[in-house]
Amino acid sequence: MRKREWFLVYTKPRTENIGVTNLRNQGYEVFFPQIILDKPGVTEEKLQIEPMFPRYLFVKLNKTKDNWAPIRSTTGVSHIVTFGQEPAVVPMSLVSYMIESSDNDGVLRQKREIKKYTKGDKVTIQSGVFQGQDAKFFSYNGRERVLVLLEFLGHESITRIPLENI
Repeated sequence: MRKREWFLVYTKPRTENIGVTNLRNQGYEVFFPQIILDKPGVTEEKLQIEPMFPRYLFVKLNKTKDNWAPIRSTTGVSHIVTFGQEPAVVPMSLVSYMIESSDNDGVLRQKREIKKYTKGDKVTIQSGVFQGQDAKFFSYNGRERVLVLLEFLGHESITRIPLENI
């Protein structure tokens, strides 16, 4: 007798929650992992829950016993992911780990460490167009962007770059 396994279901764009609700209403066990990235300086009310794997759900089924047909026509669902003719099996250990790491709603909270800089701090740009250039931190500028002071041909110039580039 075969055991129940986790299979991958692909949803229509931005309809993961609709797919989850409709699959559960039909009696299927569904896991929809979501994530909240705790960003420094962002208040609890402004944190956003996002799908960990956009457009993907995990459905637990017995490959030979359960009726798969309703899944394909469920509102919000596009199709069951397959490799050739076989439905894609997700390792039980992976889904178990995600479930154990999540809260009751399937949401994983993950801290995002962002180094704090003050005006005048010396920084080196690690990636992007200015990779390898030394600069001075000038200020934070909006969402996940910073202003740095770069020296070009003897002149200092303020340039906006993504925070993760320094």
